[in-house]
This record gives sequence, structure tokens and C-alpha cells, in this order.
Amino acid sequence: MPPQETSDKGSVYMLVDRAFELRILDDVLGTAATGYGTSVVVSGPIGSGRSQLLDTLAERESADGFRVLRAVGTPMEEDHAFGVVRQLFDVVLDEASPATLDGWWEGIRADVEPLFADGAAMLETPSLPTDRLAAVLQGLTTMTCRMGADRPTLLLVDDLHWADEVSLAWLNYLAKRMSGTRVAIVAAVQEGSAAAERQPVGEFVSSADHTLQPGALSAAGVGALVTRWFGEAGDDSFVLACHEVTGGNPLFVTAVLAELAALGHRPTAEHAAAARRSRPVALRERLPRYLACLGSAQLRLVRAAALLHDTADAELTRSVAGLDAQVCDESARGLRRIGLLTYDPSYRFPHPSVQEAIAESMTAAEEEELRVRAARLLHVDSQQVELAAEQLTAVAAPQGRWAVGVLRQAARTALAAGRPEAAAAYLRRALLDASADGGDRGALLASLGTAEREFDPPASVRHLIQAVPLLASPGEGAAVAARLSLMAIGHGLPHVRELIRLTAADLGPPDRLSGPQREVALSLEARCRYLDLPKPAVLEASAERPRALSPDLPLDTVAERELAAVLLYEAVLTGRTTAREAARLSERILEREPATPNHVHSTLPLVVFTLAAADAPDRAAPWLELAGGRGQGPTTPSAHPLVLVEEAWLLKASGKPALAQARAREAVEAGGICPEHCGPTALIAMGDLALETNDNGLAGHLRQGVPFPSRQLSVTTPVERFLSGVETAVGDDPRTGVQQIVSFGRLLERVGWHNPALVPWRSIAADLHWRLGEREQAQDLIEEAYESALAWGAPAALGRVLRIRGGLREGEEGVALLHESARVLEDSADRWELSKAHHALGKRLRALSHPMAEEHVRYARELADECGMSRPARRVRTGPEPQSPAPATGKGTGTAVLTATELRVARLAARGRTNQEIARDAGVTSRAVEKALTKVYRKLGIQGRAGLAEALGPLADGPG
Repeated sequence: MPPQETSDKGSVYMLVDRAFELRILDDVLGTAATGYGTSVVVSGPIGSGRSQLLDTLAERESADGFRVLRAVGTPMEEDHAFGVVRQLFDVVLDEASPATLDGWWEGIRADVEPLFADGAAMLETPSLPTDRLAAVLQGLTTMTCRMGADRPTLLLVDDLHWADEVSLAWLNYLAKRMSGTRVAIVAAVQEGSAAAERQPVGEFVSSADHTLQPGALSAAGVGALVTRWFGEAGDDSFVLACHEVTGGNPLFVTAVLAELAALGHRPTAEHAAAARRSRPVALRERLPRYLACLGSAQLRLVRAAALLHDTADAELTRSVAGLDAQVCDESARGLRRIGLLTYDPSYRFPHPSVQEAIAESMTAAEEEELRVRAARLLHVDSQQVELAAEQLTAVAAPQGRWAVGVLRQAARTALAAGRPEAAAAYLRRALLDASADGGDRGALLASLGTAEREFDPPASVRHLIQAVPLLASPGEGAAVAARLSLMAIGHGLPHVRELIRLTAADLGPPDRLSGPQREVALSLEARCRYLDLPKPAVLEASAERPRALSPDLPLDTVAERELAAVLLYEAVLTGRTTAREAARLSERILEREPATPNHVHSTLPLVVFTLAAADAPDRAAPWLELAGGRGQGPTTPSAHPLVLVEEAWLLKASGKPALAQARAREAVEAGGICPEHCGPTALIAMGDLALETNDNGLAGHLRQGVPFPSRQLSVTTPVERFLSGVETAVGDDPRTGVQQIVSFGRLLERVGWHNPALVPWRSIAADLHWRLGEREQAQDLIEEAYESALAWGAPAALGRVLRIRGGLREGEEGVALLHESARVLEDSADRWELSKAHHALGKRLRALSHPMAEEHVRYARELADECGMSRPARRVRTGPEPQSPAPATGKGTGTAVLTATELRVARLAARGRTNQEIARDAGVTSRAVEKALTKVYRKLGIQGRAGLAEALGPLADGPG
């Protein structure tokens, strides 16, 4: 948005808070017009509005009647003799008539005319003889005074400090001889610059009749600019933010406002933060022109300050710049007058864009020289080793062993402070100075992989694996392999499994080792066994009574507990233990394991998952809260998603699906629910949650997070099929979805995964078949699920199966099964499952006109409210009316699986609306309506529109 307020002669948007300066300049023109020639210097820091004052003066009413001659000094013309003089007079002399020129040049033509001839030789002469120069200066002065006699004349010279030497000599000559003339000189000078320190410039400044130094804008002045830019008054907090971040510098203020307006911000309190963050590109592009006027010492100082930024004191900045105290102080004084530094003694910049522009202006060699010097100075102080490392990370050229030592020390400091990303950045830079295939590189890769576990598990696995073969001994390699995050390698590639297996073999079996080596061997065994879980041969080789259930299983050390967790998980997955036994051992493990966020890299999440499956979430929740859940918050990016998944599963197992859904969605936002963050059973649990809450968005996120591998069967492969089935079932095609889920389940059977709580595919598929009216398939699956649920013994899993069995059975047998489901679930932590059981029982009894029907329905609603799931009748998916289960072709069997869109279309069609009318109301095509109705007819088991009203029943009266 352009400024909203302009004068009739051009934009004056920068000229606020300049009434004093304009009054002085008006007076100068007034006295010059009456024969009192005057010289004025306009000085001040960069962006203070010197050029705008000159521009405005030329257009002021006080300048009416003046002949205005203008020139601008530039670095490129500094050595061009009479360059500024030519700029001032070329145009007016070209436009003057011969008679006028004769009058101006009378008696001085020979001295002046050669200056303005094309290709004048005089302009190429480095210097003129003294007598010749004096004649030229006098001739120019005479010509100017004659011009003033004809008409008041105003000479405006911007950036006088860049003027060539002879032009400066003439301006000084003229300024001393203006008494009684109608000539005024107004020149702008960049104070503090090396160019302004030249003797002729200083002479003009010191002899000027007036010196104006426009300063920073007041808060009110900034507010006036805000109003002009946005066309509305700015909120006080917005104006204050603009004033503080720019220091009131008009150039900075204008650049910030221009960018904010271009980005669509408004001058409100809500956008004050945007003003503070603003880094205008236009300002960064303009600032380098001011660097050209700096001396070499000033350049070195601002470059050192730009690289060190806010991290160094004045002494360090001086040392990096390579300046002694006196030269540095003199340079700083000039830079502060220029406006490139504030008056803070630590060499700070007036706006972040100044620092960025200076940093960007350096060549690669200049930047590298300063950064290496800074790093060498900083690393001497152990308190500043990270500052040294930050400088080295920006240096591409190898620096040798000293740099590796600095970077490793900095990485250790960053890790101890909980900043693994910074540690990884230092270690990646250190690799540039390491050997190509030596032990030093292996050690760096090991440290890098360890740091990356906290925020980038796949990269961590990659670098730890690369480190192992480079290390000197099997023990060192094994120790590094034991750092591999279990969840990150749980979907691992074959070469990962092979490396861990070979490393463990090189180290030897745990029972032949002691001390730290035994710990490493146990950790490797835990990882090997976890990676081998998908292999049927491995599972079949387990003893009848799993090792995990041995009463003398050691749990004293971290590695012993890691292995115990995997052994237990094996037993649970394969159905070789009960929920009670599994919960007992899980408790023993957690009692001995410190609760920290780092548990996500070990096998401990398997213990949390086991307790959720064993219907004992309350035994894991307090430990998980201490380990980085809701109590104190996870400390690393990689821990956060898995802790959220653990929480979601425990909440789901506690009968709080709405809260579990919120945690799962939070996990998605925190980095996704995928194999890098959690194991396959956790993915299955989250898929079950998406079905339970009918959350299509969550189902889609889950499916996208798991790739479909093209290699041989792995854990990920069937999980992908399951999640694809969940997404399809929650969407608009439950029949295809259930087929994919059953396919997933049959694949798991091949690898021996049978637990009805960790992999409840039969219950899920049976429920979907039932609601599709496919009773025979549903009954077959739920009978299979019943046997495994009974053996597992967890009330939640068994009660769920009993509820579905009861819904599928007719008469008294069905009622008895529903009663049994409710009774079993009274001992479960899953109150939501209990609510569903009572709701199903109440509906069945209501159909039989049983007096206790409404009591069960009322209790179901109370439980639903307790679980945060209001209106159970709409949220509980119990399929068709249980008192008369209908075959797949019967009417009214599919309303529970109609999507919201399909139901709306069906209602409108049942009321006699045509496809075109429905399409117009819904904002879709007629073809889309036709496809939706086709699905409706199939799901409801009817032939066409004629059967819609009857099939929908009471639902037909809902909103269309």
C-alpha cells in the first residue's frame, strides 16, 4: 500500500518531525532572495532523511522563483574532475540562449566554457596549474553570481562527501564569496564516514552558515507515518513496536511499514509482533551503498560485529577485527555518527537488517578469515566453546584437529544442556576435518547418531550403523550398536538386522561376559529378538513356558530390563501368557526402571503397550507421567510423538477415547505416528482408535505415515494393509475396508501374532461385517476371537468380544452374552467398552419390552458422559437392531454405515428431489449424486428410490 498523504508537488511521507529544519531552510531561501547568500550543511546518520529534505526544499513554496541546480556525489565520480560542477550546470547551460550565455560568460568565457564542452580535455587532467585553477574557480564563481543576479539560484548537492576534489575546491571558494549574492548552497553530508573526513569536506562543513542534523523520529512521528502508510491510525502497541525496533530512524521505519503493508498487515495490536520481527529486504539491499564510504578499520569492525552479533563483548570484537583499542574506538565513533552502530559499548546494530546486510556483503574469504580468528579466540574459554563451534560450522575449509576438538567439546556441552540439534550440527561440521575411514570418523559418527536419536531417528540409525565398522574393537562397535533406538529400527531394513546380529556375535554371548560388555550384549540380544519378531521360525522356537515368565529372570540392570521387556512382548504377542502374568512382570520392570524421556529409545515402550493390552493402564500412567508425559513434558522432538502415542493408548484402554483421540492428533502434529516413532502394535491401536471415534482425518494420517514396502513380508507390510483398511472403512467403503483388515489379520497369523488386545483384528472385522449385514463372516471371526480373548483373560478384550457375540446371537442366548459382557467389563478399566455393553443390552431388552431396558440405557449414558463421549446412542456403533439381525439383502441394514453426505443425499432423494436439484443444493455434479445414491442402495439393500423412505425409517425425517 503506498503512502496515503502526499503534497501537491510529490510524496512527503518521510518528512515528519522536521518542522524546525524546514523553517531554517525557508529562512535561508528568504534571505538569499534578498541578496544575502548563505551556505547550509545537512548532516546526520544514514536514513535520517537528508536527501528528502533537499528534495522537499526544491519543491517548497519558499523556492518558488529560484533557479534550482542539483548534483549528487558518487564514489564512481570521486576521481572525475569537475564532475559535480558539470552536474550542477550542464542542463541550465544547454537550455540557455546564446545571449544569456554571453551575459554570464562575459570576460570569463575562456576560463569557463572549456569545462562544459563535450570531451573537455580539462576534465581528464589530474590537476591544473595553480594560476589556471584560480582562474577557473573565479570564473565559475562569477558565472554563478551573475545567474543569481538574473534570478535567485539554489545549489543542492547531495552526498557532498563523494564530490571530486576540484568541485569541492570550487564550492569552498564560492561559499566564502557569497555575501551580497542571491545564491544559496545546501549540501548533504554523511557524517562519520571516511570520505567525510577529507579536508575539503571538513572545510565546507566548518565554514557553513548553518548546520542541520535531523534526528530520530519521535513516537508521535512514527505514528504519523503509520497513519499515512495504512490510511488509519495505528494502535499504540503497534506504533511503539515500530518505534522501538527502528530506533525512530526514518529509513528503517519506512522500510518496515512498507513491508508490513505489502504483506497485508494492519496497524493493530495483533500485528505488533510482526513489526518487531520484520526484516525488510529493501532495507538490506540499500544498506551496502553506505559501506562504500567506510574506512578499512571501520569495515573490519562492523564485519567482526556482524559475525559475532549479540554473542560477544567489545574486547572480543576488537580482537576479531584485528584492531588496537585506539583505532577501534576511533572507528566506532565514526560508525555511530554514520548510524551503523548504536551507542551501546558492545558494538550493536540499530536494526537486525543492518547486521544481515553487512554479513551478506562479505566475500567468502573475508568471512572465513574472521570466523576462524573468532573461533580460535573463543575456544580458549570453556564457557564460550559453543560460540567458537558456531563460527566453525560456517567455515567450509578444513581446519584440522584443533577444530575437531572444539566441535566435540561444544557438542558435549549442547547435549548436556538438552540441545541435541545444536550438538548434531557441530558434529556434522567436525566430520569435514576427520579422516575418510579411520577410528576418529567412527567416533564422530557414533556421537552424531547418539545426538540425532533425540530429533531425527532415521538419520541416527544411518550414522550409528556407519560408525560400527570404523571403530577399533568389537566392544566399541557393539556399544555403539546398542545405542540404536529400538523403535527407529523396529521396521528395520535387512542390513540393519544383519549388522546388529554380526556385532553381537563378535562380542560373544552375554553369559560369557561380565560388566559393561555383558550389558551391551544383553541390549544387542534385545534388539535382535525384537527385529526377529516377524519371523515364524523364531517364535516357534520359543519354549512352551516363555523365558520372560521365569521367576528368576534378572531385572537389576538397564540391559536386563530391556531384554525382559522384549521377552515379555514375545510371549504376549504369541499368546503364550495371560494378561495377569504379563501385567505382573510389567509392573516389576517399571518399578526398577527410572522414568525418563530416554525410555523411548529402549524397549520400555513395549512394557507400556503390554499394560494397556492387559487392561491395566492405571499401572503405567503414573510412571509415564514422570517419564515425560503431562507432568513435565518431553524434552526431545523424537520422544514427544511416542510419549503421546503411549498416552493415547493408555487413555483408550482407560475408556477415554475422546482424550485418546486428542493425544493421537497431537502426536500427528508433533511429527507423525509412523514406524520411526512407535512399533506396529501401537499403529494398530491408533487405527482401532480412528475406527472407534470415526476419525477419517486420523485414519488418513496413520495410513500416510506407513509406507508399503516392496520387499518380503515385514511387520510394516500387514500394518499398512490394516491402516489402509481403517481409512477405507471410516471413509465411504467399509466393505473394501473390512476385506483389507481381514487380509492383514491372516498375514499376522503367518508370523504367529495372536494376542486379541495387541492385534484385535478379528473383533474389528467382525464388527464391520455385522454392520454390513454379513452375519456369517462376522460370527466366524468373533468365535475365533472369543477363544483367544478367553485365553488372554483381559476383561476389556473379552468383554468386547462378548458384546459382539451377543449382538450376533438371537433370543435369550444373545441377551445372556450381553449380560456376560457387561459383567466381565465391570472389572475393566475401559469404562467406554462397559458403556457400549450396557447400551447394546438395553437396546436388546427394549425390543423385548423388558422392564430393565431403560435402566441399562440410562447407565450407558452415564458411563458415556464419564468417558467424555456424550449421546452414546449415536456414538456407539452396535450395527442393525440386535433383536432381529437381518441378512445382507434385507432393508434398513446399512444406515449405520452411511456417511454424512450419503445420508443427506438419501434423505433428499426420499423426499422426491431430482438428481439435478440435489446437486444444485449440495454444490456438486449430478454424476456425484448418482454415485452417492448407488452406494446408498447397495448399503441399504434396496433396488432404488422407491425403497429409500422405508429403509431410512425415522432417519428420513432428519435435515437434508
